[in-house]
Amino acid sequence: MSVSKEEFVKIMEQRIESDPNQLNIPNAQLVKFVNDFVDTEGSKFLDYGLINWAIGILFWGVPMIFRSKLYPKAIVHELDHGKAIDLDKLYAACSEWIDIDINNEIPLLFHKIGTLSPSCVLLTNTTLYYNMPKSKKSGDARQPSMGKIDIADITQFDTKPHSIMDMITIIVNGNEIGAFNCKKAHNRSANNLRKMLQSIIMKKNSLIG
Repeated sequence: MSVSKEEFVKIMEQRIESDPNQLNIPNAQLVKFVNDFVDTEGSKFLDYGLINWAIGILFWGVPMIFRSKLYPKAIVHELDHGKAIDLDKLYAACSEWIDIDINNEIPLLFHKIGTLSPSCVLLTNTTLYYNMPKSKKSGDARQPSMGKIDIADITQFDTKPHSIMDMITIIVNGNEIGAFNCKKAHNRSANNLRKMLQSIIMKKNSLIG
């Protein structure tokens, strides 16, 4: 990294908290789309539904729709968005292997978990970065799949949840690029991630460029 951790954190905090339309970065409309899609106020695309709403009343005495204001929802469990991103962890990942453009990129979704067989995913306004086990198979757990794909080059996106292994396989342009740990509600998480990226692909002309 060409900047210190303190400088990195300060820059990213300012960008995350700013109106994307006021930032001099590529694909500002993509940033706005992701922020709206994740919907941390808990009312749009990722609503819990009536069943979980009822469970919230039964066990906590407060409907989930109101609890979500105290505990903002993420697009994927264990994949953090916006202010929930651990910028210290992100800086460490950028120092090790992520070649982020400090002047033009803003982190949108970030996931890093594990030490022996870590899985790491970062989506910025321009790029999808990944460093994950090759697949959910035990023999592939120590075979890393590492790389980056420009969002502009993504024409197909899919996910596969694995109920036994609690992992989600990411498929980009027909190729499985790896699988990351997602121990909570992985089926819903896989569907949400798929819906978001597929929506970005469909709206590329208005979100990118």
